[in-house]
Amino acid sequence: LKYIGGTDISFLKEDPSTACAAVVVLNADTLEVVHEEFNVVRLQVPYIPGFLAFREAPVLLGLLEKVKINAPHFCPQLLMVDGNGLLHPRGFGLACHLGVLADIPTIGVGKNVGYFSAVAQFQLTSRSINIQLLRILSPNSISQCSPSFREH
Repeated sequence: LKYIGGTDISFLKEDPSTACAAVVVLNADTLEVVHEEFNVVRLQVPYIPGFLAFREAPVLLGLLEKVKINAPHFCPQLLMVDGNGLLHPRGFGLACHLGVLADIPTIGVGKNVGYFSAVAQFQLTSRSINIQLLRILSPNSISQCSPSFREH
């Protein structure tokens, strides 16, 4: 694992349809910023709780494409996303959408986890254990793990 990316979109309080979207790429060893792309955008899709991916994913995908064009040698091999992934009420949040569409492993970093049943709590624990196992089994090449391994 050589490069880690992070994405976020920040909205103007005065105008929630205007936002600044960013992708920042770090060297995984030194955490030095090696590349960044940003764009001020006007979003047409309204904010609907639970459907953030439909509003933000197209903008973030555009920025990832800019990284591929402007600095292909700095394309992230892992992407941290400001938004839920599997811990989404429907089990497939912004981080999942972005990971599938960009073909990059993602980690969703949600501000709110929400309510989960006892079964979901067990699944959270199981996923945490598997993330630790993944780290132990493949500390330098998470992107080489098969998707089926990453999901279980």
